[in-house]
Amino acid sequence: MKPATMRYFDAIHAQLEAIDVWKSEIGDQMAVHITDMMLKIMESTPSPADIKNAEIHLLERADPYFLDGEIQEWIMDSVSSFPRDIAIGDVLPPSDRGWILFERPIMGTAEQDYGFPAGWEALAWSTTHNIYSDMSGEDLPVVALGYYHRTADNHLVLGSNQVWPLREGLREWEDAHPLDMEQRDEGEHRFMMMQHRFVIGLFAFMNQPFSAIQPRHLPRAQRRWLQREIGTEDPQVKVITLRRAQHTNGQSEGGSREWSSRWIVKGHWRSQYYPSKQKNSPLWIMPYMKGPQDKPLKGGNAITLFHVTR
Repeated sequence: MKPATMRYFDAIHAQLEAIDVWKSEIGDQMAVHITDMMLKIMESTPSPADIKNAEIHLLERADPYFLDGEIQEWIMDSVSSFPRDIAIGDVLPPSDRGWILFERPIMGTAEQDYGFPAGWEALAWSTTHNIYSDMSGEDLPVVALGYYHRTADNHLVLGSNQVWPLREGLREWEDAHPLDMEQRDEGEHRFMMMQHRFVIGLFAFMNQPFSAIQPRHLPRAQRRWLQREIGTEDPQVKVITLRRAQHTNGQSEGGSREWSSRWIVKGHWRSQYYPSKQKNSPLWIMPYMKGPQDKPLKGGNAITLFHVTR
């Protein structure tokens, strides 16, 4: 039984496990299921063998990442505030192919239905795909996403997959009425949007200046095991963390009103226009303290804040 909390070097073990599952009979079953689902909305699809080979090809070439649990919680808390006018192509991750393991499985709640009772354990992506659009008559750049979770019999499998056009943002997808699409009902539409909000928030956090993506070598025992089993030489995992600042009182805001206490304003997203880019990009507003410094703090006396360090 795997621990509920993963360690950064588990990212490579999980990646190899997912590859092995795809190469097994379970992979054959997943490929057939994906083909059947695609045939419901498309006249022709790749064969199960092509799908299986494509997933193996992606995972074998994906850069391994590990998401620190602290920043994972920030992303979870921020999904509702992500700007709807930001397209996923504006917040692409730093690598074309990636595999990211979460420190803890991402569990769903009544308000945020992520779809898997056991939670997501990992995400794979590729930005090297194109699909043909009947409406535009041209190939459309897309990001292909694969959500992995663990089954009751402890197999790490692809639970669902999506393809998102890079040029479209949350507004286009959320405003599309799901009942007009035979393949989706209201519940499935909400589930897909919650997934998309998390992923676009994850990619945006990876691009924020206060996020650190630091390659880390595996412990010696892990390196020796991988070299012995698969001949891999000194693999590294890119660990996504927050740049830690010292404890601080934050930034206080006074004003003409007489406040009876201080309080913490939660971090949230803002759609910020950048003249140099001639477009809006997501900007994360850090948590900060509000209220007079001489007033008591609601909810405690200290908090760890983060700021940008260069």
